[in-house]
Formats: sequence, C-alpha cells, structure tokens
Amino acid sequence: MDWSKKANYRKADRYISGVNAGDQMNYIDAMGEKRRFFLANWYLEDIFGEKKLWKPSVAASIVFIVAMMILAIGGGI
Repeated sequence: MDWSKKANYRKADRYISGVNAGDQMNYIDAMGEKRRFFLANWYLEDIFGEKKLWKPSVAASIVFIVAMMILAIGGGI
C-alpha cells in the first residue's frame, strides 16, 4: 500500500548550500550571486569498474575465508 499518497505533508524546498531562489533549480550562494543547481555522476569504469575489481575482490575473499577457517579450526595460536 502506498502511504505517501494519503499523507498530508508540505513539500519542502531543497537545501543546496545556499538560499533557494524559489524555482528549485537555482540558489543564492554565499556571495549573493544566483547559481544554477545541477547534478552529475562520475562513472569511473576504467578505475572502479566491475571488470577491474572482479579478480582482486575474489582473491581477497578467498584469502579472508581461508584465514577465518584456519582460525576456527586451529583455535588461533
């Protein structure tokens, strides 16, 4: 059930590190200038991509599992 349709709430303005200029896409910065609000995503696939991180993460997981098994079976010398 969608409770958000039944809720009576006031739509709040966004806080964008400054005073909202009234249209939800501009704000007044600390120097009193009107600035445009924008969102951006940086996808660093060449550094943090799945293909780059798969082998190191599998190797680290295997090492961790083996170490925990040694600790559990050996009792932690």
